[in-house]
Amino acid sequence: MKTKLEIRRFDFLSLLIFLVLLSIGSLMIYSIAYSDGKPPSLMDLEGILGKHFLFCLLSIVFGVIFYFVSIRFIIRHSYVIYGLSLLFLIGLFLFGKSISGAKSWYDLGFFSFQPSEFVKITTSILIAHIMYQSQIIILHRKIWWIIAVILLPVGLIFVQPDPGTAITFFFLIFMFFREGLPIYILFVVMSAIIIFILALVLGPIKLSIAILLLGYLSFFITTWRNGKALRKVVLFSTIISIVFTFASTFAFQNFIQEYHRERFEVLLNIREDNRNIGYHVFQSKIALGAGQFYGTGLLRGTQTNGKFVPEQHNDYIFSAVGEQWGFIGGFIVIGLYLFLILRIISKAEKATNKFHRVYMYCFSSFLFGHFFINIGMTIGLLPTIGIPLPYLSYGGSNLLTFTILLSLYLSLDYRRLAIE
Repeated sequence: MKTKLEIRRFDFLSLLIFLVLLSIGSLMIYSIAYSDGKPPSLMDLEGILGKHFLFCLLSIVFGVIFYFVSIRFIIRHSYVIYGLSLLFLIGLFLFGKSISGAKSWYDLGFFSFQPSEFVKITTSILIAHIMYQSQIIILHRKIWWIIAVILLPVGLIFVQPDPGTAITFFFLIFMFFREGLPIYILFVVMSAIIIFILALVLGPIKLSIAILLLGYLSFFITTWRNGKALRKVVLFSTIISIVFTFASTFAFQNFIQEYHRERFEVLLNIREDNRNIGYHVFQSKIALGAGQFYGTGLLRGTQTNGKFVPEQHNDYIFSAVGEQWGFIGGFIVIGLYLFLILRIISKAEKATNKFHRVYMYCFSSFLFGHFFINIGMTIGLLPTIGIPLPYLSYGGSNLLTFTILLSLYLSLDYRRLAIE
């Protein structure tokens, strides 16, 4: 009886969703690699299907290994493994391989390793460790130490430059909200995003004038109502908003690579797409539209098999799902991701140990960030910033990272009541 109860504690449903997503990704990559009536071979390690199959096997092997690693061992060495992951990021500036303008990979011969993916694991573990060790609430002074733990890898990744991967770390804000971050912080973050977009569309000078006028109007209203405290808030907010307007514009023009800037500007209709920058998104939309409701069928996608969508095996793999399996297939895939994310959150809420809960929220935040950005890129709601879709996209580093993240989640959920 005890053995049966212990087996029932294991989250087989999350494991099943992982295997289903992995299978869907493999089918799509098989379809993309299929050309001129010649099916790709699993044994061809030079082709994307052979490499992807090998990545899947290696990821599952490492996932099994990490599942059985002692949680106490991981916690005890969390600072060390986090420090090593930062060293790997720093080492890229000396020994890294540049791909698409970003020095984000180590060339290991057979494949390239991207340490910015692996650091998501070490950051999640260290954050969970710090919060578990001190049993702090989010407003405690140690919150600045946790923010530093996040910003260190974000800064190193951003200057590679790989702003897309760096952005995914900011989805950890969901974990902070769960642990007690005041809701007004969300308002501040959303305001910053709106100001940044308006600064690009209107320009910093026009936006600053608008902010000054709005600030003056708000200051007049608060004065009329005799709100001394509110006047200070209005004055402070106006100054900070104007400073942020110029600072964000300067950072966008000087620290973001030109092709990333152009994609943002084309998306916001700031400039015409004379250089065909939006070609990826345009072809992706055609593929999704061609699938209609039921899809064209496996191996029958004109966009997919015709190689019209660039990076379709990687960043734009969802367009292959939409074309060949239609709205139904896309809806199922999106549903699987949302169900998995919500299940991880549900399991986190059942955890009696803070380390377990915080880690699970970190994992679900990264998973949601990749899912949200990738689908947004594919349907043209977000600019192309090179974010793969976990478990579906081709790429060893991302697949290995999210498999280990899932493996540690399964291990922690099984050991829900204590750290073993």
